[in-house]
Amino acid sequence: MVGLVATAGVIGGCRSNKAPDKSAPEADPTPVEAPVVIPALPLGLASPEAFSLAGEPGHKSYRAALMAQRARDVDKELAALRKTLSQRPDHFEASWLLGMALARAGQHRDAVVPLLQAAAADFARYGHLAESSSLLTPLREAHPEFTESVAALRKRFDAALASGEWVVAQLARPRTTDRTGPVSLESGAEAFVQFRAAEAAGSGADTPGGNAATAPVRFFRASLTRGAVRGLAAAPDGKRAAFVAARNQWRPTAAERAKGKRTIMRDIEIGIAQPGQGGSTRIALGNAWAVELWWTEAPDSKLVIRAYRADDQQRPQKQPRLYRADVAAGKLVPLDLANPEFPGADKPPASSGLVRVELDSEG
Repeated sequence: MVGLVATAGVIGGCRSNKAPDKSAPEADPTPVEAPVVIPALPLGLASPEAFSLAGEPGHKSYRAALMAQRARDVDKELAALRKTLSQRPDHFEASWLLGMALARAGQHRDAVVPLLQAAAADFARYGHLAESSSLLTPLREAHPEFTESVAALRKRFDAALASGEWVVAQLARPRTTDRTGPVSLESGAEAFVQFRAAEAAGSGADTPGGNAATAPVRFFRASLTRGAVRGLAAAPDGKRAAFVAARNQWRPTAAERAKGKRTIMRDIEIGIAQPGQGGSTRIALGNAWAVELWWTEAPDSKLVIRAYRADDQQRPQKQPRLYRADVAAGKLVPLDLANPEFPGADKPPASSGLVRVELDSEG
């Protein structure tokens, strides 16, 4: 409760000249509550497939929770989320929504553990929110152990990012078809970082001097494209990666292939994943039959995109187009080779790990 302090003012038509009582301090608007016992918080998940939460068990109740959230029916939302987690305890999306719903309802103590469990599983998505979301300010004030635990997760996440390896991994089987013309085919893949972290048994915390070489491989997700990633190129600093995402295609007939037509990737997006900074940015590229990505030399590495446009495939003399990513503006900009920030941009350095994405080469 906020303490009352007498001040000079008009009360009942009479002016009070009584000086404020400065000896009565105001109470903290969010009292610190008894600390919550934090369980083990393993970082990431054991496989890329574990990030795919579609399907039962728990899918029906999770959808019910989302519908209740849209209807602002808190009681139904909480009941449906708890049912989801009873059926599938590793459903980190349900854990996050449950924690946020409890936090909004002022049930800070009950919100701490589900929020931390979600952040530990998918830190690239939820870690930044746990650190800075204004909706969680009262919870952070009431439970300093929440802030301390998030900071510990951040330290472990940064270490995993520094030592890990960027990969494209399947969440689901890629779809295939014999159809020609415009089709929609997901790759079923996302960008991940795989890492090894020696963790103390039952603590979920990294063990100093632990034998990481024999520790199990774990993963954290770095993109959210609904299974459309086709390839990625990691930056030299290892903290960022660029990826090509494309779901829609145009597939030529046998007769069209005989005339030199290739499969066209449509509605391509170039993504820049920066999991340590709260997610990824995707920028539209348009249509192309092949895309190449690489980074200029360190230390100030910049992304270069080379697109082989659909309308250029039958004109061998036509040079592919070079772009740079203007993340702030959310667009790709034609690259001027005279730009001093991109020296030798038309010649990928040997150390850059050039990545080419071309659907016809995937077999």
